[in-house]
Amino acid sequence: MLHQLVNNARKHKGFTCKHILGRVISQFPFTDNFYEDSAILTRKDISAKHVFFTADAVSPFILTKNYRRAGKTAMLIAINDIVAKGGTPICAVSLISGSIPIIRQIAEGLADGEKLTGIPVVGGHTAIGKPYCGVAMIGRGYSTPLRSTTAQDGDEIIIAIDTVGYPSPVYKYSFIAWEKPKEDLWMRWKTIISLADASRLTSGKDISMAGILGTLAMICEASSVGATIDLERIPRPEDIPFSHWVRMFQTMGFIFTCKHEDTFMVTRILNRAGFTARYVGKINSTHKISVSYKNETAIFWDFDTDGSVYGLEE
Repeated sequence: MLHQLVNNARKHKGFTCKHILGRVISQFPFTDNFYEDSAILTRKDISAKHVFFTADAVSPFILTKNYRRAGKTAMLIAINDIVAKGGTPICAVSLISGSIPIIRQIAEGLADGEKLTGIPVVGGHTAIGKPYCGVAMIGRGYSTPLRSTTAQDGDEIIIAIDTVGYPSPVYKYSFIAWEKPKEDLWMRWKTIISLADASRLTSGKDISMAGILGTLAMICEASSVGATIDLERIPRPEDIPFSHWVRMFQTMGFIFTCKHEDTFMVTRILNRAGFTARYVGKINSTHKISVSYKNETAIFWDFDTDGSVYGLEE
């Protein structure tokens, strides 16, 4: 069973599509933020120590299923990208395209996201053409930001997921957990920001379309490390098959690393904030991601033989 699960996760489209990123970034000389969910700039000329920039777009095959939901989704995933780095979102601009009726639906969704989160959409660009929905967002931070490049040998891995939700009706590999009051969402986001501000986390990333194992692989590559993970410890709703769950995009799910002495406190704080958070494994220096399930073990990714998950050597 485990080897089939690993094989399916390796072939998952949400993970394999990350391979194109290396070809994109090779066109730009400024690569310090390549591995991050949002670009992090250190500034001395403003009150905030760090400025966070991110941009997200809804995949076309998801966008066309429900334009209004797509607008709302674009807002929420942009917030996750900034929070995952320890930043506080400030405002957003939108980039939308389509026919006039489609543009109206996307705009309604953006307004839904603004109302739900309190993050204002302060401008943007609109065009008549093929349907498109994207959001760019800015945030700020005052302490050391969380990065994907700072996990170290011996750090412990924590997965925190809000498991109260449902599979998306438009994309089976997405778990919707943000249909909640604004106060509940911000309790989760602010908890992550406070843990980052207190330097209790050594790295962090939100669980993307790559799924749980794919996202962990992205952290490991960025930090030039390996990992061991016990799949049975991953938080999961009982009604979703395990082999499916590890490939799902989590709308409120994150992977963090921390020092051993902080693991208990961090998981307790995250659980109090509405996540189901568990210690699931450790970072090591092997450059391999080893997974275990019941009495089986398998290698999900070996960077020495499988290469870069971002396609960087091409």
